[in-house]
Amino acid sequence: MLNSENLEEMKLIAKGDENMEAAIEYARELVEESTKNGVERYLFNLKRESYDKGEEKGMIQGEKNRNIEIAKSMLRKEIPINDISEITGLTIKEIDRLK
Repeated sequence: MLNSENLEEMKLIAKGDENMEAAIEYARELVEESTKNGVERYLFNLKRESYDKGEEKGMIQGEKNRNIEIAKSMLRKEIPINDISEITGLTIKEIDRLK
């Protein structure tokens, strides 16, 4: 793999040959650009992954909050706790705390 260490070695070998020096400089620029793009791509993907996880977490919390509101409404209508638990997915303990 071409890296900065290899490029330095190549520069020493090509010393005095303008075409080789130009080719090595071009290769150095490619390596630098590739590394920069790789880092940017990594950061972009990391940011996207964090956003997706946050979005998923928010959706789960939103669903939980909605189920809590439904459970509260069902409690006001005196629907049995076991039925509320089955419908909302909340535990009986969670529903008891809503009373």
